[in-house]
Amino acid sequence: MQVFSFFVRDLAPEALTVEYSARFQIPGFQILGLPAPEIQEARERIISAFQASGLEFPKKRILINLAPASIRKSGTGHDLAIAMKILSETIDYSSATRVIACGELGLDGTIRPSGKMGHLIELLQGKIPDPSGLSLILGTEDHAEFNRLLHWRARNGFQNPDPGHVMCIGHLRQLLLPPDSMALDAITLEDPDPVSGSPSEKTLLPLGALQERVLKIASVGRHHTLLLGPKGVGKSASMDWFRALAAPSAKNAAWERALYQESRNEKPDFHSPIRQVHSQVRPAHLLGSFHSGAFRAGELSLAHGGMFFADEFPEWPRDSKECLREPLQSESFQLTSVRGTLRAKCDLQLIGSGNLCPCGGFPARFQSHVHTRTATCRCSEAEVRKYLQRLSGPILDRIDLWAVFSGADRELESKNGSLETLSLQVSRARLLAHAVHGVAPARIPPDKLERLIPKSARSLRLLNSTDSLRDRHKLVRIACSIAALEGLESPDHSSFDEALSYRMFERII
Repeated sequence: MQVFSFFVRDLAPEALTVEYSARFQIPGFQILGLPAPEIQEARERIISAFQASGLEFPKKRILINLAPASIRKSGTGHDLAIAMKILSETIDYSSATRVIACGELGLDGTIRPSGKMGHLIELLQGKIPDPSGLSLILGTEDHAEFNRLLHWRARNGFQNPDPGHVMCIGHLRQLLLPPDSMALDAITLEDPDPVSGSPSEKTLLPLGALQERVLKIASVGRHHTLLLGPKGVGKSASMDWFRALAAPSAKNAAWERALYQESRNEKPDFHSPIRQVHSQVRPAHLLGSFHSGAFRAGELSLAHGGMFFADEFPEWPRDSKECLREPLQSESFQLTSVRGTLRAKCDLQLIGSGNLCPCGGFPARFQSHVHTRTATCRCSEAEVRKYLQRLSGPILDRIDLWAVFSGADRELESKNGSLETLSLQVSRARLLAHAVHGVAPARIPPDKLERLIPKSARSLRLLNSTDSLRDRHKLVRIACSIAALEGLESPDHSSFDEALSYRMFERII
């Protein structure tokens, strides 16, 4: 009987063949094939599980090889496959000639979850020839998770693999039973519950006119947004509104994110992700790690398809801010190690917030429309200038919307500030933008953007005044979101004029 397990290399699952050899020598048990320490420890777990299950462990010199032997393996999910291969030498499994087994063994013989059922589905989808002829043996919890992922994929239009015989066991002694007796019917799962902890109407604070406008434009177009201003003007309240208006993840992004979550041994969650990071974050925490062919996802990959909140963004370490250049520009990033490179996806919406000076009181006098607010700032002009220099030009250039709030904005409270009203307006604008452009305005490709520019001297003069081609394209993307909010299929002059007001950082402050 052929017994397989699998391992994940560079985010791609690969089949692992478990080979067995026994000799009549002094009893011993050795595992070959570059096993990690946790796989070496499987020897003691397997022997104890055999004894607890009333099974006799062979009194021979046993060699287990995990092929291909040239690649380092890790994880505890190979225990069940190794035990199955040892048992197959003494028990006739004539009805199961090819088996994939996955699970961790407890000392008492129970089967514990190994995780990575999403990667198992990917393996069956394209790496295993004729999966219909395979017998799949999983622990109880892994079997439930496997079925949950298959149900979600089926509901969302994905093509699922069709393994021939799926068996579920809760204890090692069940391997003594005929394979047919281990089979379970597929578990029927209901649709997932709504996201828990999502802000409700009662917990949301009222918005000012400028805050509401920025909120709607950014939510419609999925624009990267930076909210700045003195302390106490409602930046955190605006972030709560962003959470409440978050759009659901695209189906492909949700599945890709599920694989990233499994790389951190987390259970896949298909709700729209909202990740929040504070000022002491380091680049490795954002990007993840990649060594020995194993990838552990960072916060950016876990926010793939959702929102990423960067709290106190100016306070971030410089290297942490600068490592966002490639992710914000390309919606992916590349990690490099001595063994190769890996490209991970991170199609996310960045929402940053922060003050404009160390004490949080600048600007001491800020004029908004016809209102003027006076605050207390203890910082000198040189300290304010040095603080603002923490936001480098390349990072600001990759953020679409720059907005500075002040207490005066709250004096101009929105007339349509209810959650239901804003949700309806944003949803209608999103549908219109997707119908016209096929994607969110912030994701419109550059070649299509040039065709959206009105051929008038005024519009061309405004766009040619931008500092870079990236700045020009972001201006057009913001104008497309504004046009969608106004019910227009293409931006007009007023859309470009308003968009420009969100792209002039020096004039704003």
